[in-house]
Amino acid sequence: MIAKRARTWLRGGSLMILLLGASLFRAQAQTVQFSLPSFAYDVIYLTDYVDVTTQTLKSSIPDFSGTLQTTASSLSIYLVADAYVTLRGGSKQQVAQVVTRPFTLNGVLTISSGDLARGSTGAIQVSAYTEGPGKQILLDAVTNSGQPTAPVGTYEIDLYAYAGSLFPSAQPAARPLGQFTKIINVRASNTNEFAVTLIDPQPGASVPTTLPTFTWSSSNPTNTIFVYENLPIYHSPQEAITGVAYLKTDVGGGVSTLTYPANAPRRLQQGKSYYWFVQTDVQTNRGTETRQSEIRLFRVQLSDPLSNNVDRLLNNLGSGIAGTYGTLLSLGWTPARVTLDGKTLSLDDLNALLSTLNEQKIKDFHVE
Repeated sequence: MIAKRARTWLRGGSLMILLLGASLFRAQAQTVQFSLPSFAYDVIYLTDYVDVTTQTLKSSIPDFSGTLQTTASSLSIYLVADAYVTLRGGSKQQVAQVVTRPFTLNGVLTISSGDLARGSTGAIQVSAYTEGPGKQILLDAVTNSGQPTAPVGTYEIDLYAYAGSLFPSAQPAARPLGQFTKIINVRASNTNEFAVTLIDPQPGASVPTTLPTFTWSSSNPTNTIFVYENLPIYHSPQEAITGVAYLKTDVGGGVSTLTYPANAPRRLQQGKSYYWFVQTDVQTNRGTETRQSEIRLFRVQLSDPLSNNVDRLLNNLGSGIAGTYGTLLSLGWTPARVTLDGKTLSLDDLNALLSTLNEQKIKDFHVE
């Protein structure tokens, strides 16, 4: 089915014309202007543009509408479109060339996807469609990937408007009435490629500052970081992030680190725990899809000798106790006091106990 869809799309030919960004298509004397909506997509689902049953461009594509305009009162023209592809690691190859029949442009002409599909009976009709070696390269890439989406690469469309009198072909030396080149960069063949991975703080970490620095990795240059307080009423991280965010900040320009702003409306507080995560938006022709990282907990723990000594004690008692202690920390628990045989130990008593255990290498005792 993937191979069939790939062949279907490639036979559509005129699809490349539809991927033009909103722009002007004009000659030096601004004889012709051509505009189509902007298509700034990270991922493109090819089957949304091609009718599998008829093997032609779909006559109805959401949000597609464009115009052709001339400064003259009436002008006979035809269009030539050359499509090229440069897949990642490959060289530039021509996919196809589309030539329309001459048509009369009276001022402004509104066009839709149906006007550019082969077999159209509207004002604009496709006269000839020829394939280049890039067609098979694309077909192989789609078939091998198993994805009904455009492979990662650079797609180029060169458009020319020629006087109708030059039809059926324009000589290389002929001056077009208008021309335009559009470069489209497809950055992924699947939205799942836009993963966000948290780096620091680690899960359950104690940070010794109310202005911690967050770092993550993402294949998208723009991301949004969220921070929420972990309140006692919440029973899960998912529930906690339904509250009011302490921080919600967009980070762009490929930057993947942020220090909690000192001028943030809500400040982090000593002894409290918080959840943080990062999400990114992936633009596709089917709309925006959000990808979110895991949700991590951290606590703000400024210099606290008691907690530091408990950390030293329990983290040296083997993986079982250390693992349980780490789980407690990840839930936001912090040690408030230490008792030995029912007696509360002072900080000096705890230090002395740690020294004794260390000197005598005692690890065989019970911790509750």
